[in-house]
Amino acid sequence: MLFLNGCIIKMYEEYQDSHRKPTTTAPTEETTTETPRLEGEIFGVVAKVDLENKVITIRDIETNALLAYFYTGYSDIRDKYGEIMAAGVLQPGDMVEGTYYVDDSLLKTLLISSKAWSNLRVHNWSYDADARRIRIGTQSYSLYDHCIVAQDGRIIDIRELASIDELIVRGYENTVYSINVLKGHGYISLQNEDFFIGGIVTVGNEVGLEITEGMLVMAEEGKHILSVTKNGVGGAVEVNVQRGKEIFVDVGALQGEAVMHGSVYFTISPENAKLIIDGKVQNHEDLVELPFGTYRIAVEAVGYVPYMGDLVVGDTFIRRNISLGLEEKSTEVVEPETTQPESTSGTEETTSTEEETSSGGTEEETAPDIPEGPPEEETTVIHTGDKDISKYRIYVESPIGAEVYFDSEYVGIAPLEFEKQSGLHTIIFKRDGYQMKAYVLEISQEACDEHYSFLPLEKTEQ
Repeated sequence: MLFLNGCIIKMYEEYQDSHRKPTTTAPTEETTTETPRLEGEIFGVVAKVDLENKVITIRDIETNALLAYFYTGYSDIRDKYGEIMAAGVLQPGDMVEGTYYVDDSLLKTLLISSKAWSNLRVHNWSYDADARRIRIGTQSYSLYDHCIVAQDGRIIDIRELASIDELIVRGYENTVYSINVLKGHGYISLQNEDFFIGGIVTVGNEVGLEITEGMLVMAEEGKHILSVTKNGVGGAVEVNVQRGKEIFVDVGALQGEAVMHGSVYFTISPENAKLIIDGKVQNHEDLVELPFGTYRIAVEAVGYVPYMGDLVVGDTFIRRNISLGLEEKSTEVVEPETTQPESTSGTEETTSTEEETSSGGTEEETAPDIPEGPPEEETTVIHTGDKDISKYRIYVESPIGAEVYFDSEYVGIAPLEFEKQSGLHTIIFKRDGYQMKAYVLEISQEACDEHYSFLPLEKTEQ
């Protein structure tokens, strides 16, 4: 019975299988919807490129924020011509624009900005720290509060720039956002200079400096002719100045017999004023021939504010324009058509035969002849009669232990103090085993002491 039941069940299952209708399952189509990634825009200045971690840090111009962006091989990085470039080619100071993914700050595109302008090989420039403006040739620009100043791939203080440096300046509209040093400066130490102390030293076409014991001369990097003279006796030698480095020049062997002179053309107002050079009255109607050197000059006239200043003769021909201002008179009435406008100041200007070229500026060359009058394009610097600030001091607190050179002259070891001098000056710090640093200072004419502290010097690489 059991065997029979099993056979019946087996036959029934086979019957069901043979009569079961086939079933078909329609394939299900899987659809995946990818959410678009949110993108942001970039317009700013490159502050740092970290090749090891593949991070580019950019100062955003609109928000002033310093932002880090990651890049991969899929990030599209291009130069200003639209050509693909490696991230390592980017330099601090480059102005860039592009896009990135907001969720992970991954760069999508980055290119050298077409909206920004670049001024290359800038020579004729000046910086007004109080007004936060930079002048290039005849144009004046605002300076971005977070302006990036870079040299050799690192960020530096804008005060480390010297007027002799050659720059690349980048900006947008009327604001400068970055400055790169294209050609910097180095330093020259004179050796065996005892004979020439009190004379002048000239490097290239720069204005001569009075030679002092242990002086340190700042000069533009590159090859130049260094000349030293005293009382017309001296010589010259070629030097190769390297950026940030100090070279030593033995001038003891330059005590030649050649006598070098310069011709000085004075334009003095009023015409009857007396010109005094090193205590001797000189006729300023004709060219004044003087041996190369440094002189003290004075111009005096009755009823006018006297002028006193220095004269450095280091070129074969230079001009000196001096205009005295009238003394103030409370009771005297002066006919306007027969006198100059009343003023308490004088004016003075010096020009030489140097040819100066600047990006964004002009080219000018003064020929060594006697003109009928001063050139029309000459501007006048107002001499107001300097305030007596000699009783006030300049205090330099740091870097401690560094030698201090003020306008190339050695003044001591920091911390120290010395007599205050207003205007633009250069201060250099030097210490064995450390990198030399130079800063440009704009010292006020206010009746007060000035205190300065600077960052420690960096050790030189061994």
